Amino acid sequence: MVIDTLNELFTLMTIAGAWRPLDQLSVKYRIYNVTRFVLLPMPFIIVTGMILGLILNNLDKDEMYTTLLLMLTVENNTTRAVGLWMNRKHLVQLLGMLSSPYAQPRGKSEIEIEKSYSEFSRKFLNLVYVWVGGSWFIWVLPPFFQKKDHRNLPLTVWLPHEGPIPDRIFWWLWIPDAASFFISVIIIIGHDISIATIMSFVSCQFDLLAHRVRCMTAEAKRRAHRSSRSIEACEKEVIVENVNHHRYILEFADLLSKSYGCSMIFQFSNCFIQLTANTYLLAGTTTIDVQLLMRLIFLSCMFLQSSIYCYFGDHLTNKSRELTYALFTADWIDLCLRSKKDMLFMTARTMYPVYIGKAFFIVLSLNSFVQILRISYGVFNVLRQT
Repeated sequence: MVIDTLNELFTLMTIAGAWRPLDQLSVKYRIYNVTRFVLLPMPFIIVTGMILGLILNNLDKDEMYTTLLLMLTVENNTTRAVGLWMNRKHLVQLLGMLSSPYAQPRGKSEIEIEKSYSEFSRKFLNLVYVWVGGSWFIWVLPPFFQKKDHRNLPLTVWLPHEGPIPDRIFWWLWIPDAASFFISVIIIIGHDISIATIMSFVSCQFDLLAHRVRCMTAEAKRRAHRSSRSIEACEKEVIVENVNHHRYILEFADLLSKSYGCSMIFQFSNCFIQLTANTYLLAGTTTIDVQLLMRLIFLSCMFLQSSIYCYFGDHLTNKSRELTYALFTADWIDLCLRSKKDMLFMTARTMYPVYIGKAFFIVLSLNSFVQILRISYGVFNVLRQT
């Protein structure tokens, strides 16, 4: 179920201190009260330390670029947490709409449709757990295999100390470094996959509505047979239900854009910078070492984050277009004249596809992802020629 997946994701963000549970008497709420003061401030403190490191440390060009990129990544995750606080009202309303009667499957065919989406969301979430979690381990574990004089912290921050860090002090610094990175990873998974899951839920609703539209005539006849009402009255009832279901989907999609719109802008801006800068650094790498592997993994994570938004947004838009085709292929010829007119108005509304994004700045689609890659490659070529 989509609701189960979302509960798991919002529980992760509760553990990170970024989401306040609705039930103030639950154990999750007590965990939130602890983590929002203990764990959540860590990324903000680390970002401050990284800014001081850029200003005060004598870093070479590659170290400066790497530190800047990591700082942007951690900072982008803090903006996700801030976005959850600012848009909490919309998010609570969004979660409440999941239990609408229109969203519940009816019959075996609709249950199978919802089951296919739920299974895909579950498999995709497990893949992200492995990918992003594995990236975190690879990023924070190298100090365990490095010599004492050559150990580096996962995140470069300013320290009032020159030269190699003593072993005992190093591990006390490594713990908050790794913990802040871990909090960032949790927020990434919870925030980004919750967007993908909700967009998948909207796509599922379009499929359910398309199925109900195709079976509209048969459903009206079945209701007329079971009751003493006329076939015209039953047709009107079914059409009204389908229209209300469509309005519910449109309101849900609009609320989704309001809830996550600002986060999408920050994510796409950060993705553009990260792709350009990481590709530039990789192009200048002449040795195959751990640093190269870490940059490749970092670059793959940026691709994954942006492609998640764009793939699920593009899939949702395509499903909204398919609803128009479902209306045309339904048995509307068997409807009465008044019902045909009602169907005509509904068809006219479905001819405008649904887009997820923020105003005209960001539209989640595969075309947008391709445009980001093109712009990043263009800027990369400019940097290479300078």
